[in-house]
Amino acid sequence: MNYKQMEEKLKKIKRVLELYKTTDTINEIIDITGYSRSRIQDYLRNDSKKYVDKDEYEQILKWLNNSKNIGNSNGGKISQSLHGYDKDEKGYFKGSGK
Repeated sequence: MNYKQMEEKLKKIKRVLELYKTTDTINEIIDITGYSRSRIQDYLRNDSKKYVDKDEYEQILKWLNNSKNIGNSNGGKISQSLHGYDKDEKGYFKGSGK
């Protein structure tokens, strides 16, 4: 990686760190920057460690984990609504509608 590329990457990392402080989800950062989800997560999880103190880095990891949990929850809700899970009279899962 040459100097110009390193400079550009540093600008992107700093931009993502600024947005992390003012947004609630990764999706908001994606909408603003156009960066991919994996790139944003990489900047926050791996690259930000060099530019923030330990406490702030811990907060970033908690924020990322919370974002992941929200995504998993939403994915489960969408999956359930699309597949129409069936339960028997005792309330046990017996299959999906798909």
